[in-house]
Amino acid sequence: MPGPADALLIPFGLADPRRVYRLALWALAGSTLGGIVAYTAGAYAFQEVVAPVLGFFGIDPGELATLKTLFARHGWMLVVISSVSPFPSKLVSVSAGAFGIPFPVFALALGAGRAARFFTIAVLIHLAGERIARWWNRVARGC
Repeated sequence: MPGPADALLIPFGLADPRRVYRLALWALAGSTLGGIVAYTAGAYAFQEVVAPVLGFFGIDPGELATLKTLFARHGWMLVVISSVSPFPSKLVSVSAGAFGIPFPVFALALGAGRAARFFTIAVLIHLAGERIARWWNRVARGC
């Protein structure tokens, strides 16, 4: 599903906590595959498609050069950070492909970050899912 996998992992995991680890594995697989597709788009279509779109939104070649330098120095860290944070990981994946982060480094950083995110959610649901669901139901009834 395009979009944040957490949006499905959390409610489905709360609905069936016994399957939450399997759901986290599916979220990891889908998110990683989506990141690889975005990386490929950045690697092979950046100059023709992505750069003109960014230019349309006011990002000039100087800013792209700065981003390229940032990715050259800290690319794998940016991928991991985007994978565990709310920052759009697809945007970072496109940039990683465009700015030449080696694919094995990218894939490892993306997979590790996404695994940490989804399995942390799964552990929380496993350990406290019932309490979270009861709390959510109280909050929802109050609205």
